[in-house]
Amino acid sequence: MDCCIFSLFGSLILQLLLLSGLSSTSYISKFSVDDAALSSVPNELVLDLNPEVADCPCDDPAWCKPLTDTPEKEVFAFSIRSDTSHWERFDWSKLTTVVVFGYLNDSLTCLAHSHNVRVIMLGDVSVQTFTDAAKRQQWIQTQLLLVQKHFLDGINFDFEGQVGLNDTLIRDSYTTLVKETTQVFKKVLPSYQVFLVVILSLFQADN
Repeated sequence: MDCCIFSLFGSLILQLLLLSGLSSTSYISKFSVDDAALSSVPNELVLDLNPEVADCPCDDPAWCKPLTDTPEKEVFAFSIRSDTSHWERFDWSKLTTVVVFGYLNDSLTCLAHSHNVRVIMLGDVSVQTFTDAAKRQQWIQTQLLLVQKHFLDGINFDFEGQVGLNDTLIRDSYTTLVKETTQVFKKVLPSYQVFLVVILSLFQADN
């Protein structure tokens, strides 16, 4: 599965999911990254799949390996609490992916992978970073290193800033960021997930 778009109606729904830790079925629209696109990725953006990291913290070393299967339907949980009692409330038999916001905890990765559930992190990025080509490339390298260091399965984009119809620099740069991140991650490991969360407001519209 390549870069995916996960649409939610209104920020209130997302906030409720984050606070409750409940899961939500996502409807996936994906665009592919072909071999030609992958071969065009600059070498300096592509990192080793097996960087020097700490020993696997899981009871089973297999749980430190990224998951490679591709489920037909995705069911997400959004987690903002680095708390075992919070994770125990998840219905692991139904989940396919947990998105973590504001923390990284290897214990969650071990638990999720033991249930064959992916863990992906939030790709927090500023406008100042993704509108600058050099900073954008460095940011992508840093995110990939974090994913590898913490045995994760990918990254989630959730930019909620206002983008006007005439903000072509922000719009085009953010599109480029997602595309370049997808290309780099997929070249390192095709099963890595790159998701884009789109907040659709029913009450706001550009003038």
